[in-house]
Amino acid sequence: MKKLIGIVLLLAFGQACTNSEQNATAGQNPQICFAELYQKAIAGDRAALSELRHQAKNGNPKAQNNLALMHVQGRGVPKNYPEAFKWYRKAAEQGIDVAQDSLGIMYGNGWGVAQNFPEARRWFRLAADQGNTDARKHLQAIAGR
Repeated sequence: MKKLIGIVLLLAFGQACTNSEQNATAGQNPQICFAELYQKAIAGDRAALSELRHQAKNGNPKAQNNLALMHVQGRGVPKNYPEAFKWYRKAAEQGIDVAQDSLGIMYGNGWGVAQNFPEARRWFRLAADQGNTDARKHLQAIAGR
């Protein structure tokens, strides 16, 4: 299948965590820095992967987005588009713009889900409306499809 959009999916939320970011966004455990947890998990740290999965299952959208990214890239876990789609969907439904953009990419390329341009546009639009510039570019890329 020919790829619709040649892109690099966005990495987890930043490279470093501040104390205020940890407290404001970590969900069930305010001491977690998701960028660090992601880096450890893709490096093979089983405890970090276990914690990331735990946080994702408990509804933390950053953990869900990071776990999805790992499954798209096959880093720290086997590449698995349906599993990535599941986690991106959960994070996207909680309003995470990068997850919405990534979900649009999955729909646009038919990765883990049937290719569906109207759904791709819908998710790109939600992310673009939050100011996500990549989503705006992706909307333009699928114009007319």
